[in-house]
Amino acid sequence: MTDASMHNLVTEATAAIGRMIEGHQRIILQYSGGKDSTAMLYLARPFLDRIDVVFANAGAPYPHVLQFITSTCAQLGAKLTIIGSTSRWTTITPAPASRPTSSRIGPDQTRLG
Repeated sequence: MTDASMHNLVTEATAAIGRMIEGHQRIILQYSGGKDSTAMLYLARPFLDRIDVVFANAGAPYPHVLQFITSTCAQLGAKLTIIGSTSRWTTITPAPASRPTSSRIGPDQTRLG
């Protein structure tokens, strides 16, 4: 595959994402940190101001996976919400210098601490 054909595929995929979110104020992108969801997150970069990225922590992920997820979202400037098995949510919003800050909120959107 040539660089030009790869560029065309990326352009087409990004345009398709734009068409999918057209007409929606906000959408959610479920992010596992795997290769497919990482590719999707990178393709969705032009629309991150309208996308909430969610990681569903169903147990005890390997520490490097959670680190990869949080650092990738911080690097891209994506707002990341981690939903855990304890019914508490953690939202990490990148600071202007791409350093994440976090706050913990419960399902009813009340601040836990």
